[in-house]
Amino acid sequence: MYGEMSSHDGEPFPLLWGQRLHWQVYRITPPGSRWRNNALFHWAIPDGATLLDVRESVSSLIGRHQALRTRYGIDADGRAVQTVEQNGIPDLRILDIEGRADPVAAAQEFVAGLHRMDFDLEAGPPVRVGLVVQGEIPRWLAFVVHHIVTDWLGAVTLRTEFRDGLDEEWRKKASVSQAAQPRSVAGQEASEAGRRTHRSALLYWQNITREFPDTTLPVPAVPPVEFRPGEVVLKSEAAARAVVELSRRYGAPEAAVVLGLYAMLLAAYTGNDRLAIRMFVANRFRRELLGLLGCLYQTMPVLLDAPAGCPLEEVFARARAAITLGYRYGSYDQDEIAELVVREQFHRGVNLSTMPAFNFLPTRSGGNPDASAESELTWRDIEMDIGDPLELLARWEGDAMRFAIRCNSALIPPEQAVELLVALEELAVRAGEGATRLDAVRVPARERGAGWINRRGSWIWAEGVAGLLRAHPAVDTVTVGSERGVLTARIDAGRTVTVHELRAFLAGALAAHPAAVVPDRFVLTTPDGTEEGDGRDAPGRDGTDAEDLLASIVGKADPAARDRLPYLVAGGTLAGAERVLAELETAGHTGLTYADLTGYVPFHVLATKIRSLDTVGGGQR
Repeated sequence: MYGEMSSHDGEPFPLLWGQRLHWQVYRITPPGSRWRNNALFHWAIPDGATLLDVRESVSSLIGRHQALRTRYGIDADGRAVQTVEQNGIPDLRILDIEGRADPVAAAQEFVAGLHRMDFDLEAGPPVRVGLVVQGEIPRWLAFVVHHIVTDWLGAVTLRTEFRDGLDEEWRKKASVSQAAQPRSVAGQEASEAGRRTHRSALLYWQNITREFPDTTLPVPAVPPVEFRPGEVVLKSEAAARAVVELSRRYGAPEAAVVLGLYAMLLAAYTGNDRLAIRMFVANRFRRELLGLLGCLYQTMPVLLDAPAGCPLEEVFARARAAITLGYRYGSYDQDEIAELVVREQFHRGVNLSTMPAFNFLPTRSGGNPDASAESELTWRDIEMDIGDPLELLARWEGDAMRFAIRCNSALIPPEQAVELLVALEELAVRAGEGATRLDAVRVPARERGAGWINRRGSWIWAEGVAGLLRAHPAVDTVTVGSERGVLTARIDAGRTVTVHELRAFLAGALAAHPAAVVPDRFVLTTPDGTEEGDGRDAPGRDGTDAEDLLASIVGKADPAARDRLPYLVAGGTLAGAERVLAELETAGHTGLTYADLTGYVPFHVLATKIRSLDTVGGGQR
């Protein structure tokens, strides 16, 4: 099924489903910040290896794996594609620490510099290699790639084959990778069997988005929310023994046990009856995919109920069912799912974009071996895009289980992240000792004072919704509250604005404000009068030249999209957005960006952003 197809090097082929999220992030992220989606791996060089061994091993790696020789771009139909180059030349940079006053600091600064540089995915393979030497002796290798190149399990292959490749005899025997290559995986995804897999997953997503809780992580967030990611780590042999015992006792996979414990922790912390958790799925269920260097992992939401007092047997049974759903529906066409999420988030008015995440890695090897540098239960800032506001990562390290909580400290204070991790270990240990209910475990809980509303078992920060609306430049005053069971926003605006614009504004802000929702009803007073409604429908077009121009180009580039609403909400597609931008540029216009078209910007606002190349001197898509 996944036969080698290296003879097709040089011919573009579609991005893998797992790569498409990273392409979308790349397209909406401004230059200068794209490096946050870089992945850094660094390893000590074994004694006895020479500089020549290191160079040959790196070259051998790049020759064996398509992913390390691939550049990315957009074809004429607006689809993201990748092209494998026949010969990959590694970007190898060397730092000699011989004679340095502080060689460790020099090496750290060198590696950080490699990590913090953007890749241009369209210019060439996003691979950067750094070597720290001491005179003629190689000490450390740093491998920096964009996340579109590989996931964590692919990085295990990267590390293993680099170390093996230091041996000349091994290199001679392994000139060609025996694992699948990205091109053949893309062929499988495009096959009828692949489309059936996607259609099943799409149906799952369509159903689950209708059942989402009103809020995914009800913590207060005052706009503008800063992005301050960090993590806290705990390694526990006691928790590891408990996970193994609970897996045996309840007949649940270890991943399901940890997911169940995490769900109980979240239920106590948030107070929500129903939890939406984003689960990472490796999608390496075939032997030939295990050694593939590529990005196959995807994520999918699962819903779990783990109320206080719920018996462990029920919690783990629900977690086991959720894990099974991940195996069944965790592989899908990311583009179509991203389009679905934008539309449903706009219409439902609840956050479908961000939620607590869960990432369990069953393998006991790989990753960065510099474990001694970690300080347990000590918060440290991290330089990466964590995507969701809270994430639990769990993996085996020897006889211990390593738990890490990553979160945005602007939403969850570092001290609470530490408390959550300590509580998670206590949950595991007490359950392993035989407790069947875990009500007494101390979990940091959010206080719900004035300004909070409980709706359908979810906590909503009504004052936070009001704060978001106050951040809109047209809004003067606003109150948000429940009126006869209907969440209502009463707004006074000092200049012309519509309920539709305010709905779009809130829908676009939900990802960064997981305790907020879009009100069911707006009562808006402007200098033009009073408007009431939910804002799902847009008012008629004004018929300006810019609107007519945009409508004409959208109709040509993406006939399925209707005007008046935000582009994706109106039926547009991600590929169609690229075609719209290309058509605008061909017609001599700039001003719109990929982020504009793939977000929640109302149609008439999109039109106002169009500029003529003649007046602005050119522009970038």
